[in-house]
Amino acid sequence: MSWMLRRSAPRPPRGLIFCFCLLAQLAWAQGAAALGPFTHLVLARQLAEPAWANQPAVMAALYAGALAPDAGYYPGAQEELAQAAHLVRPWDMAHALLELAATDEERAFARGYLSHALLDRLGHESLINRLSGRPFSQDPLNHKRVEWGLDCWLLGQPQYQWLWEMGADSPAGLDLWARAWQRAHGVRVPPALLAQAMAAELAEVHRLPRVFWLSGQAKRPGGWAGNGLGWLMDYSLRPAAVGFMAWRGGYMNERAVLSARPAQAQDVADLDALLDQVARQTREAGQGAPLPGGNLDADPACHEQACPEARQALRWLEALAKGS
Repeated sequence: MSWMLRRSAPRPPRGLIFCFCLLAQLAWAQGAAALGPFTHLVLARQLAEPAWANQPAVMAALYAGALAPDAGYYPGAQEELAQAAHLVRPWDMAHALLELAATDEERAFARGYLSHALLDRLGHESLINRLSGRPFSQDPLNHKRVEWGLDCWLLGQPQYQWLWEMGADSPAGLDLWARAWQRAHGVRVPPALLAQAMAAELAEVHRLPRVFWLSGQAKRPGGWAGNGLGWLMDYSLRPAAVGFMAWRGGYMNERAVLSARPAQAQDVADLDALLDQVARQTREAGQGAPLPGGNLDADPACHEQACPEARQALRWLEALAKGS
């Protein structure tokens, strides 16, 4: 009887089914707890040597290094990996990578990683914490909304369309990264764990531009159909989804991705100045200039690993040390 009732019920319009499927896809979008991946990739490209343009493996290593510190934040990865990279002696890792790098690919990975660390530290200190009002530990939702808003702006610029087809995979870089964990923290992080984390991040780096586009938060030059659908979603299902998730509670990552704070003209100018500053400091650090101190989130609550996330990362490192 119930089977016949289901069969006789009217079917919803196909357009409505499509919209709900798309909404479900958007609702599960997640992201990093640091400056967005596309901001880091833009900076990394600025730091590429001219000769690297014709060496795909070296460029892949550069991009992989620029993404690596955030890899643990993405679904399917070990969260403590990213927490430790940001909050537990992060500059020891940067030093280890620079000292151990022996090939062009490894040096590119180390440069990308260093640029990420410097951009996180200086960017949180001078830009993100100011725009969001408080450090990450005090208001993670607004913190992420600011960072995703800057990424959405970058994705909409004609000169950054390469971000939509981003790929980064470098076994040389991941091997160097594993050795740097041993030197910086005295622990053996399984290479498979690093590869899994990087794969999880790359999957989201490929997907997120489409999420921002089809939710109306990023305009793709020439993508009139997606831009039109995004406009429709921006005024209908997206705010409804964000409101529903806020009502239910939780869903912080998904809400942040679906409610990115639109970048203002002054924000963009400040970001451009920040990227130039960090590019210069990355080159200087590669030549031996001193690195800053503190955690990459520029969060006073995590000073001396005092915050819960840092303590969680320390417990993970201690467990790895016992198993080494």
